[in-house]
Amino acid sequence: MRLSSVENREIDGRSDPSPSTLHRIVTFVSAVSLLGLAFNSWGAVVPLPAVGAVAMTSFLAVLVMLAVAVTTTSRRSLVRVDTAVLVVGLALLAATSIANLYGNPGYGTDEAAFEQYAATLLVHGHDPYGSDLLRALTLYRVPIQYATSTLGGGTVSTFGYPDVSILVAAAFTWLTGGVQSVIVADLVALGISVVVSFALLPRELRSLAVLAGVGVPILQGYAESGVNAILLVPPLMLAVARWSSIGRSGRLSGRGVLQAASLGVAVSIQQLAWFLLPFLVVSLWRNCRAGLDARRATRVTVAFVAIVLAVFVTLDLPFIVVNARLWFDGVIAPLVQHAIPYGQGLVDLSIFFRLGGGDLGAYSAGTVLVYLAALCAFAAWYPRLRQAMLILPVVVLFFPTRSLAEYL
Repeated sequence: MRLSSVENREIDGRSDPSPSTLHRIVTFVSAVSLLGLAFNSWGAVVPLPAVGAVAMTSFLAVLVMLAVAVTTTSRRSLVRVDTAVLVVGLALLAATSIANLYGNPGYGTDEAAFEQYAATLLVHGHDPYGSDLLRALTLYRVPIQYATSTLGGGTVSTFGYPDVSILVAAAFTWLTGGVQSVIVADLVALGISVVVSFALLPRELRSLAVLAGVGVPILQGYAESGVNAILLVPPLMLAVARWSSIGRSGRLSGRGVLQAASLGVAVSIQQLAWFLLPFLVVSLWRNCRAGLDARRATRVTVAFVAIVLAVFVTLDLPFIVVNARLWFDGVIAPLVQHAIPYGQGLVDLSIFFRLGGGDLGAYSAGTVLVYLAALCAFAAWYPRLRQAMLILPVVVLFFPTRSLAEYL
C-alpha cells in the first residue's frame, strides 16, 4: 500500500509535514499582491528616500517569499513565510500611505474633515455636536465634489456620527499635532485589523488577511480618505470572534462580556454597526437555544444586549449630559438629513440609467422592507444562513438612496 507524504516524512523521523497545495496558493497570491504596493511606494524615492528604501527591500523580500512558497517541503517554513508576508505588508502599508499623504495632504472626504474639526473643537473644550463645521471643507482642502449636498439645496455641515470616532481623532490630534490625525487613526485601525484577522484565521488562510487588508488597495484607499467605517473593523472582529461559543453554558463568560463590550464600542463609532446588531442578536439567541431552553437563551441574549447598550451610553454620556438634543440630532443625522441620492447601488437605475420614476420614498420604503425580509429569513433559515450573519445586513444597503461602496 502506498504511503502518504505525511506518513513518509514521519517514517523518516521528521514530524513537520509538507504544506498543502491550498496553503501554497494562498501564500503565493498574497505575496504577489504586495508587488503593486512596493512599486507605488517606490515612486516616492526622490522626495522620501526612506520610503524608497522600504520599497526596494520589499521587492527583494517578496521575491524570496515567492521562491520559498513554491519550493519548501516544510509546513513550518511556509508558516514563517506567512508571518513575513504580514510584516512586509504592514511595512508597505505604512510606506505607501506616507507617500500618498505626502503627495496629497488634503482630506478626501467631508466626513474626515468634519471629524478632524470636531476633534479640534473637543480638544479646545467645545461641544462638536450642533456646531457648524462647514469651514472644515476649505481648511482641510476637501474637493468640492466630496461635499455632501442635500435635496433642499444646502450642504451638510454638522457631525453625524456617535462620539468614539471624535475621541479617537482627538487622541491622534494630540499625538500628531493635528496633522492628518483622522487618516493616521484610520490607517492604524487598518493595520490592527490586519494583525487581528491574521491571528484569527486558520493557519493555511492567514495570509488572506494581508491580501484583503493591504494587497487589495480598497481598504487602504478608504483609510487614506478618512472613511471612519475603518474604525469599526477591529472592535467588530473582536466581537464576533468564535461567536458561536458565546453563552452556550447558560451565562456570559468573561470573554463573552468583553465581546459584548467590543460590540458596544463598534455601535459607538458608526451607524453601520446599528444595522448589524439585530442580526447578531438573532444569531446569539439561536446559538444559545441549540443547547438551552428558551428562557435561559433569552436571559443570555438580554444580558449581552444590555452590555452593548451600556457601553454605548457610557461612551456617549458626556455629550448626552452637555446637550442631549444636539447629540441625538447628530447621531441620527445621516438617516434624516435628506442627502442627495448617490452611490453604487440600485439608485443608479434612476440617476444614471433613467429607469423608473425616481420616487425616493419608494427606495426608502423598499429598503425597510428588504431589511425586515432579510432579518426574518435569517431567523427562519438560520442553520443555512448563519455564515452570512455580517453579509445579509450589508446587502440591504445596496437599496437605499445613499448606497456608497464604503457601506458595502
